[in-house]
Amino acid sequence: MNTAYYESLSKIKAYREQRDEQKEFIYKNPEFLPILNKIACNSNDKNQNKALWIVELICEEQITLYTLYIEDFCNALKTFKGDGIIRPASKICMFLCNSNILLTEVQEEKIIEFCLDRAIDFRKAAPLSYATHALLHLATKHTWIYENLEYIFEKDLPTNTTRGVQFTVKETLKKIHKKKK
Repeated sequence: MNTAYYESLSKIKAYREQRDEQKEFIYKNPEFLPILNKIACNSNDKNQNKALWIVELICEEQITLYTLYIEDFCNALKTFKGDGIIRPASKICMFLCNSNILLTEVQEEKIIEFCLDRAIDFRKAAPLSYATHALLHLATKHTWIYENLEYIFEKDLPTNTTRGVQFTVKETLKKIHKKKK
């Protein structure tokens, strides 16, 4: 691994300017993308969250650059833990599902499992929102997702959570009910 690159990644903070600098570095030096991806998919790496921040920005703007690494990302989803990891991973899932990139059946299954876990554990609004957007997109192909989301949200409709979570749940249920009509 390139220690100079790893060192520069380890020094960034959550400031958008610093994340954008790292993203631009990858655009100019795509040979470092495999290193970034390796860090992003390694739950034992203390800089995993920082790498996921950069992957998130890349997927938002130029998702085709990440095509070769989708398999690694999907395989790593089951190991992702902690709010600082779950939020960017959920957003990456949303970008992958809403893109024109063809995901394999296995990749879709792994994303569905990860995103359904976010729906069941609806403590944070952002990961829940990103996950439900991904799930609703995948539900056009896997219609059983609608029923599962509806069951999860109606059974355990969160009343003692944040307004953001409540809003996401209610909006998702509206979309599901609209699809049923």
